[in-house]
Amino acid sequence: MQHWLSVLSDLFVNLAAGWFVIVFIEPQVSGFTSQSVPPLILRLIAGILSLAIAKRFREEAKAT
Repeated sequence: MQHWLSVLSDLFVNLAAGWFVIVFIEPQVSGFTSQSVPPLILRLIAGILSLAIAKRFREEAKAT
């Protein structure tokens, strides 16, 4: 079980990196408008949640 938790933790770290890349790159490519702010905020929240989930899985993997 420890191995799977570690794999899931790594997966969520990579997902968080993807969300953060979208947050920082997309406004540069498509242009920044006031309408693009809510989706960017949601993507930032998704990145933070992914990191929180990854941390939780990593702690569980170390505990077992």
